[in-house]
Amino acid sequence: MTAPSSSGRTEEVKTSVMRSLKRGLTVLAQFTAERPEWTLTEISRQTGIHVATAHRILRTLESEGFLSQNEETNKYYLGPAAARMAYLAESHDQLKRMARPYLERLAQETGETAAVVVDVEGSLLIIDEIRTAHPFKLLLPVGQVVEGIHLAPAKLFLAYRPPSVRAKLIRGRLAARTERTVTDEATFERELQKIAANDLAFDLEENFLGLCAVASAVRDETGEIKCAFQVVAPKERFGRAEADRYVRALREVVHGFSASLGYRAS
Repeated sequence: MTAPSSSGRTEEVKTSVMRSLKRGLTVLAQFTAERPEWTLTEISRQTGIHVATAHRILRTLESEGFLSQNEETNKYYLGPAAARMAYLAESHDQLKRMARPYLERLAQETGETAAVVVDVEGSLLIIDEIRTAHPFKLLLPVGQVVEGIHLAPAKLFLAYRPPSVRAKLIRGRLAARTERTVTDEATFERELQKIAANDLAFDLEENFLGLCAVASAVRDETGEIKCAFQVVAPKERFGRAEADRYVRALREVVHGFSASLGYRAS
């Protein structure tokens, strides 16, 4: 009898983890405004998950703060961790509505794909975009978290972090994506300092050959960065003259939105 290979065992573990994750998400999805509380038996019956398995899932979600249990009724309800996620989603939705007129203006003035991006624990979340009418366009994953330290908004958010935090986030993450990717930490650090001084970040084919972008930050009345606006275009439409035009439009839109949020530049 042949023993299973290590790769086979790895795939089995991955499948098991994904199955458990799917079941956990299925359980969480049952908690709605119409039905905010459930007992163990009700969850098992509603989802078709065996009672013992449902009990483990509920206990795990409770231990991580996604669920809480009423000791008198034994019913589960959404916990503080889920509440924080709901708050963030609502906050981003409000920001998206407020940013939309400025995003429309940016897309109209540049003729290119424009997007609104927020920072989520060092990763990027694209909350809105308007695509260019040109045939060649980048389809940005709205509503999804995007990784990539060389992306223009990522560099922008990094540039304003404390140096010690920035160094930790950079370390080990400067792997080459293209022949134009900056992989030297000292060089990358100098670029971030320049970004902080100019409030402008570029991605010149550093993540994808043939694709360029420029981003700038929106601030509120406290000076805190709320989001970034970016313009994305192929290198054929990102020459010096075009880039200067994108930057002018980007600065005007960012300044206008920041002013509407109460920001006053010194």
